Amino acid sequence: MQDSGKVAGSGEQPKGGSIEVIANPLNEVNQVRAKRAMAQIENNVQAAQRRAALQYERAVSEAKRTGKSQDVDGVTLADEGVAGAKIDAESHVTIAIAANETSFTF
Repeated sequence: MQDSGKVAGSGEQPKGGSIEVIANPLNEVNQVRAKRAMAQIENNVQAAQRRAALQYERAVSEAKRTGKSQDVDGVTLADEGVAGAKIDAESHVTIAIAANETSFTF
């Protein structure tokens, strides 16, 4: 949690800034979203692993045939796809703090 103000519960007003709130992972709705995202991530990673294995086999075959090595792509975090970034974004919210304002808009 990032807070540019005073300690919560200290009776002092925050100076302003923002607070980052992370969704409760024990919440049922959040668990369902995470489970769905993890299934999509797993599918994406498995597909990337299959592509990398095929690429490796082709590279080995080509190296045996020509004597030249080739680069092989591995599996990276980028292979998670949009699902990984989306679940991260959905589980965070930033709240702007406007202390000592006469009115607040919700």
